[in-house]
Amino acid sequence: MAVAVKMRPLSERQYAKETFRASQAALSYPEKVRQLVMLQERLRPIYAARGRIIVPWSLDRDEAGDTMRKQV
Repeated sequence: MAVAVKMRPLSERQYAKETFRASQAALSYPEKVRQLVMLQERLRPIYAARGRIIVPWSLDRDEAGDTMRKQV
């Protein structure tokens, strides 16, 4: 005999996390890379204050304009 499990509804915070993760998963790969580079730029001064030097990726578009490449 199967026992029904009563689930609690998601809290606002949990719902917001699930919504954010779903929206991020729906983004295109180039947009995800752009967001990663923006995050690297924002973290650069924080790491520099701690004595660690990071070099964010620089993005370059190819002739088609839709493919992103990491420049080192």
